[in-house]
Amino acid sequence: MELNEKTKLADLLKDYPWLLEEAVKIDERFKMLNNPLMKALVQNATVADIAAKGNLNVKDVVDEIQRMIENHTEE
Repeated sequence: MELNEKTKLADLLKDYPWLLEEAVKIDERFKMLNNPLMKALVQNATVADIAAKGNLNVKDVVDEIQRMIENHTEE
C-alpha cells in the first residue's frame, strides 16, 4: 500500500489494525479515533483529514505512520 496524505484511514486500519492504538503515540488527540462515532467517520477520512483535525503537519504524520509500520514489521 502506498502511504501518503490521500491514503484512507480505513485502508490503513484494515492492513494494520494495531495502528489505531499506536496512533496515540503520534498525538494524544488521536484517542478520539477510539470513539464509536469517530470510527464511523474513519471510513471516509484520509491521513490528511486526521492530520488537519489534530492541527498536525501532514508530512510528519505520514512519516510517523511509516516509521510505526516499519518498526512493527521488524518485531
